[in-house]
Amino acid sequence: MTNALTTAQGANTPATSIANYVNQYRQYARKSVENIIMLGKTVFDADRILSQKDFKAFCDEVNLDAQGPTYRKLRIIGKMSDRFKDYIDIMPNGWTTVYELAKIKDAEFEKLIECNVLNKEITSKEIKQALDPKESIRVVKNIVNLTLKLEAKNAEMLFVMEQDLHKIAERYGAVVKSDNNDLFQRWKSLNERFETAA
Repeated sequence: MTNALTTAQGANTPATSIANYVNQYRQYARKSVENIIMLGKTVFDADRILSQKDFKAFCDEVNLDAQGPTYRKLRIIGKMSDRFKDYIDIMPNGWTTVYELAKIKDAEFEKLIECNVLNKEITSKEIKQALDPKESIRVVKNIVNLTLKLEAKNAEMLFVMEQDLHKIAERYGAVVKSDNNDLFQRWKSLNERFETAA
């Protein structure tokens, strides 16, 4: 049994247990990001430094297809590894997302940092949206976007939910949007007719 498993199982109190799990999770998440970056750097350096024959032997030993997408993505991550060294604590630990961050230009990466967009949970899609000038996403310092997904079983429920959420949103100067506007408008129209008749 490893030390990490022993440490996690040896926690005595719930508070200690939670703190241990949180610390371990963060530690391993950080190591995951570092490992992804170092895997990429290893592939990049091996490709640059080794002879063609030795590089092929390296790829065979680590079971890496030098023509495959994994190799290409790791090589790009490795090439850009210096970009990430100061931001390990806020880097996502998914290698596909790290690859997206490696592909973008330096100015775009700096924009993500300056606008506090880069975080551990960011996805590839969110990176693309944050950098796309056509998107209506605001990339502004100190702005937090919250998303609440609720499923309405019918138009009436959707309308009531929207009205309740609108009251909360109004208090904070926020906006509530529905992804099914047709259903919402139908119920709103029916509700207005009922109020007029009453």
